[in-house]
Amino acid sequence: MGWGPLIAAASAATADTPRAPTTHRGWEEWRANSISLSGDWEFAPGDGGERAETLEGAGRLPWKTVTLPGTVVEYRDPAAATMRFAWVRRTFTVSASQAKGLAVLRWNQITFGAVAYINGRKVGENVPTGPYQVMLPPGILKAGENSIVLKIAGGEGAPKAKSGSLLIPAGFGDTRQPPRVHGDVWIDFADAAYMKWILALPDLAGDKVRIRVTPTGSVPADGVTLTAQVRTWPDGTAVGRGETPVSVKSGVEEGPHFFVDVPMPGFKPWTYEEPYLYTAQVSLKRGDQTLDAATIRFGMREITVADGHYLLNGKPLRLRGSNLVFEWDWGDTITGNEFDYLVTEAREMSMNAFRTHTMPLPPLWADICDENGTMILAEFPCLYNYQDYKFTPQEYEVWHRNVLTDAAGWMGRLWNHPAVVMWVLSNESNRDSLWESGPYHDFVRALDPTRPTMRTGDTGTAENYDVHTCGNVEDLLEGAMVQGIPSWFAEARGRPVTNSEYMNYFGRPATQWTGKDDKDADAMACAQLGMEHTEAMRRARLDGMLPYMYAGWTRTRLAARVRETGKGSAVWKAGYATP
Repeated sequence: MGWGPLIAAASAATADTPRAPTTHRGWEEWRANSISLSGDWEFAPGDGGERAETLEGAGRLPWKTVTLPGTVVEYRDPAAATMRFAWVRRTFTVSASQAKGLAVLRWNQITFGAVAYINGRKVGENVPTGPYQVMLPPGILKAGENSIVLKIAGGEGAPKAKSGSLLIPAGFGDTRQPPRVHGDVWIDFADAAYMKWILALPDLAGDKVRIRVTPTGSVPADGVTLTAQVRTWPDGTAVGRGETPVSVKSGVEEGPHFFVDVPMPGFKPWTYEEPYLYTAQVSLKRGDQTLDAATIRFGMREITVADGHYLLNGKPLRLRGSNLVFEWDWGDTITGNEFDYLVTEAREMSMNAFRTHTMPLPPLWADICDENGTMILAEFPCLYNYQDYKFTPQEYEVWHRNVLTDAAGWMGRLWNHPAVVMWVLSNESNRDSLWESGPYHDFVRALDPTRPTMRTGDTGTAENYDVHTCGNVEDLLEGAMVQGIPSWFAEARGRPVTNSEYMNYFGRPATQWTGKDDKDADAMACAQLGMEHTEAMRRARLDGMLPYMYAGWTRTRLAARVRETGKGSAVWKAGYATP
């Protein structure tokens, strides 16, 4: 069963080794037969009703050139806060064989969702912001030049509840944000059948990897063989091969899952200390005809829970790190220095993991983490911060459907990255616990059984109990947090315990701990408190400690302020791990 029925059920429950391309997609289901739509586009603002997919409607709009991926206007531009929709358009060329075959339009992330038109015809719509794919109707493409138009919602045009709260999970996104294309837009091509999803399921005890494929097609197809060839990465030495017969259904969003086992004798497991990687070239074939072919990269690793603790390949796993807060969107301060940020400085601080607060990470960052052993707790953009969105029962149904659709998109894009060791379902939610810990959790675990989950706010998930002691260095009783640690384990009832946010700064008086207005002395006092509390949690054997937030320590956070205000400057400077 595909994820479409799972979404419906969960919503109703509560009312030759290919080389990686030089694109933002990285190793995420790379296909040779595809075209990138990144580059020059034209943009025009609108209210959404202009019908810019038509010649008449487009002729009434003031178009200007923009580069996508990117934003159509700067965040600090006053127009950003009032823009309901952005129309963006471009032309592209396809070959005669591509026009005759099966085509799938895809994108990685668009704020706040988009409607897609090709050659004047609506072909797809994704209300949430996350990764999306849709099979194009037969005959929509023509050999030669074609046109694509996207109608992208801005903060003012995004779907909202009666309370004014967004009805889509958007992380820290708010109505002041302009429309934006965050990653690649592209079209994949195949012949009659297409692998919508490919997931590597490592079986370390069996010395094999099971490849799960979810195919769909433009027409029913029998007599199809699913093959998978595994090689080492980056040298491309053949490791194993497997094949199995499959059938392809048409006219559905996705068909059933099929599995092919590939023996991997003498494999090397992926760990954060030795991050060995492999590629799998996966194909659907009918006789000598290749219907679809894609390459994924993966690692042989298993994350499990036993006796109240996490295990990586059967050995104890302690997550020690911090939080990333979409630094990839903070201008160009980190651009070109991603390895130093995610690996060099993190290791200098004895960190092995990051939680990506409010938004999963982009492909480049995930690839770097895979190759260097930096583990990631990928948080879906289901952000509450303990707020009450005041949804009606009917609005909760819409919210739930959008949350599940968005989560499925993110998982399908990131699940073959071995560095991603956990899905974080939501942040500081305490008003929808039954649905989040029940249908939402079960949906995620059914679609991806290779990772545990986390959520913060009250009850946690079946695999985790997480706390946020954000004000621990500002509490009037400096030892209050330490005294509360035993209660966390009592509440966890045998589940792993983590603290994924502490040491936050809320602007308290500099005189609180030293009795004098001395900034340096105050900073040292806070650091000492943070060290004491961290040591107390370490001695209690917490499974995860991720103080907030990494960019604040490295001063990279200044880049966010420059981006928002357009004032000042922020340049990369390594070595902040050194006192």
